[in-house]
Amino acid sequence: MKPFKYLEPRTLAEAFEMKRGRPSAVYLAGGTDVVPLMKYDLIFPEAVISLEHIPELGEVAVSGQDLVIGGMTRLHQLEQALDSGGRILIDSPGYYGTALAGLGRAARSVASPQIRRLGTVAGNLRQYHRCFYYNQTAMWRQGIETCLKDGGSVCHQAPGKKTCQALHYSDLAPALLAAGAKVMLFRGQEMETVPLDALWSAPALLNDGTLIVKIIIPEIFGLKGLFFRKRAARAAIDFPLANAALAWRSDGRVSLSVGAMSPEVFFLKDTADLISQKLQTGAPWPENLEETAEKEARKKMRPIREATVSPAVKIKAMAAAVREVLADIRNTDPV
Repeated sequence: MKPFKYLEPRTLAEAFEMKRGRPSAVYLAGGTDVVPLMKYDLIFPEAVISLEHIPELGEVAVSGQDLVIGGMTRLHQLEQALDSGGRILIDSPGYYGTALAGLGRAARSVASPQIRRLGTVAGNLRQYHRCFYYNQTAMWRQGIETCLKDGGSVCHQAPGKKTCQALHYSDLAPALLAAGAKVMLFRGQEMETVPLDALWSAPALLNDGTLIVKIIIPEIFGLKGLFFRKRAARAAIDFPLANAALAWRSDGRVSLSVGAMSPEVFFLKDTADLISQKLQTGAPWPENLEETAEKEARKKMRPIREATVSPAVKIKAMAAAVREVLADIRNTDPV
């Protein structure tokens, strides 16, 4: 690991200025993503800026109708704030539902207890995209042509592509995206709140030292159910082969999202609209709903080979995860 300065700001503004004055510097939240990249000589920061001592980043609270999660909230803290049934175990008068069970399941599915003690919510959302050909030691990478992610001109995962196809493996992202989460960003002078999917559709938002301050799930009192499922090679530790989440609101609106199948987490809007129509009208469940969801996902995903896992296996994992969240909502509203 190359030498670097270790900086400990006490305010958002101080952290932002430290980063802006040092282009190659990185923020350090839990370190479970950044530190391995440094050890593999994938990044060479001149400074590491710890976010540990900035109080605005570390709370989980109910504010009005919204659940507000600080960016530095540890994953195990989120587990503790949500019990296994999805009830909020913090001061939240009037909220006794189990609608956030999927968010608790997503938090508990990340890696191992030790990593969840360090890893943060914002870090899980902002984690570097991963690729078998990129996430290797410097010696290993000497044997192949430099890839797009490392400043080269080729994508080994998807030859012929002009952009990096490394995948986004967040487990929290699908659950938060389905729930309609927004992120509050600090960009130097003011706060800006944007939809969560802007982190992928407009990645320049996070340039120049922008910080994820809070994640906001709006109108949790109107959230009737949030379901999350993950498929991985093992039941613990591993990144997902695929994951899926479904949110159901009291007015019948449904949102369905899929992750770990492309550089972005994406919605299955057509499938969600079919479910919404059924819930709002009381009609029978649509026939072949699972097949419809799988066909829609196939059009949007970019499954690439992961070490010993083929794209075909990832597609099967995605289909299984989607089937399971659809079964969850069918079981909740079986009519």
